[in-house]
Amino acid sequence: MTTYHTGNPIGSTDPRDLYDNSQNLDHFANSDALTYEDRFGRERKTAKGVEQSAPIAVSAANRAESAADRAEGAADTASLAAGVYPSTNAIVNGGAGFQPVPDGHYATVPSQYEDGFLDLYQRTGSAVLYIDTYPNKAAVQAALVSVMQRVGYARYPLSVFGERARDIEVDASGKVAGGGDVLADIELRVSALENGEGASVVRGHIAVGQSNARGAGDPVPFPLTATAVYVRQAFMPGGPGMNVAVGTGAGGNYDPINPANFDSFVPLHSMQLSASNSTTLLEGIGWSQAQLEESQGVKCERLYWTTAQGGVSLSARSPGTVPYSNMLAALERSVQISIERGSSYVVDALHSVEGEADTATTNFDQQLISVYAEQLTADIKQATAQTFDPPVILSQPSSFFGGVEGVLGIYRAARDNSRMHLATAGYHLPYWTDLLHYTGLGHVMNGEYHLRVLRALRAGRIWRPVMPKFIKWDGGTGLDVWFHVPEPPLVLDLTAPHHGDFGFVIRADGVNQTISSIEQIGPDHIHFEVASPLGSNRSLQYAMRGYQSSPRQPGDGPMGALHDSCDAPSMFDPSHTLWNWGVHFLENF
Repeated sequence: MTTYHTGNPIGSTDPRDLYDNSQNLDHFANSDALTYEDRFGRERKTAKGVEQSAPIAVSAANRAESAADRAEGAADTASLAAGVYPSTNAIVNGGAGFQPVPDGHYATVPSQYEDGFLDLYQRTGSAVLYIDTYPNKAAVQAALVSVMQRVGYARYPLSVFGERARDIEVDASGKVAGGGDVLADIELRVSALENGEGASVVRGHIAVGQSNARGAGDPVPFPLTATAVYVRQAFMPGGPGMNVAVGTGAGGNYDPINPANFDSFVPLHSMQLSASNSTTLLEGIGWSQAQLEESQGVKCERLYWTTAQGGVSLSARSPGTVPYSNMLAALERSVQISIERGSSYVVDALHSVEGEADTATTNFDQQLISVYAEQLTADIKQATAQTFDPPVILSQPSSFFGGVEGVLGIYRAARDNSRMHLATAGYHLPYWTDLLHYTGLGHVMNGEYHLRVLRALRAGRIWRPVMPKFIKWDGGTGLDVWFHVPEPPLVLDLTAPHHGDFGFVIRADGVNQTISSIEQIGPDHIHFEVASPLGSNRSLQYAMRGYQSSPRQPGDGPMGALHDSCDAPSMFDPSHTLWNWGVHFLENF
């Protein structure tokens, strides 16, 4: 039995082929039928069919039928096992009826992993290179459960979602592929269940961080979001003196807003928060999300608020501080008001926009993981009784000078922790005149990138921005880098501004090396050549040249010219294309 019939060649890592393979393995091992159809439409014998063939072959041998008959039976048996080698040794050397696999070709063996059924290898001379593992049926089922847990639907059995759950697939812009109705269908099923139980769910989005999380920069609200439009879907805190920002705490650049004044939900809209604060990324998330769900016929109430403090490091906003306590108070008020409205409350995602005040914090990645992925997540689950961990979606600032620990800490946290997800760097977003904060458009575009990541995660994808996947140095002057690419192929954009070599720097022996050529080899592969063999302490950097003078000058800051091929326009200004740009990184090799 095959569900998708993609026709992709052997060796495909397409998730649909992995599903078909796991389904077919289940039929091979457990079906009472004698044959099954493989993913290429060919009829294959099941284990039951092999068992029935074996006595026939034995009987034929006992009757001393012709050697030709026995050879034909052996050939049939060999053809059954030809696609799955018994060991990696057999891939190279053959044996037991298997021919050695030609150099550079691929073969599979029974998986060494508990959640796999086949491991894919490539022969490379006298050795084999592990490529990937095809998941077994249990792993596929677990993945579906994980998807539902991430979106807060774990309390419902998979049967609620039916066959539709298998069809979830999104493109790099976060849109559902194949008609765009699958997530809407699932949302409607859950909504019907919740409404049938007499309760709905308010889904929360909390922005944390520093001044850019609070909308610093342009004091004039972004015109498109200044008036409440989605009055039944997108909300923010209401009450005396309340706005989208709550619980900033004492100190920093802003006066505290008492979360105790938070007594209602009002439609989300941009408003002037102070002399230099207005539009935030939350309006970008809220408007984009509401428009999409409205177009799909999905009824969902969402609450957006930010707790941020400008110019204050993460350690001053951690558990035990006034800002953190105010954030928990706002969280409790969100739960209480939702209950008063006849709903429950869960936090769908945390949105971190920070790093400018942590340029010298050497363990910033560990702080981010500890505060958000561990401590705040635990507090959220205790307050809301939700069973799933809200993902932490981050942005990198592109306003740094020489201190880079903040921006690299964000990169490392997302690289090394599965709960942390890096949406974008800021260098391609519109900046305010101070080149530190975004314009209103820059803030809402940042929100669009955050929503793109969230929708990808909800669809079961592992999100990675444009960042290195594997670096291979040839020991001399050559360097090959394979990248994560949300929507291939990579693009080395000749029209984008940069400080030379598309923003790349290769260092060795403490100095920048002369890059003699940069060549794109494949959709995710770039080859670099340097002028002389590389020594020790080698690293590859991208968009890591900070501002060289203070105050910041236009065109002087961190930037690069690498992005993927996602050409979705911004809903707030279609003249801006939402490429997935390369993020700031430094990798040693």
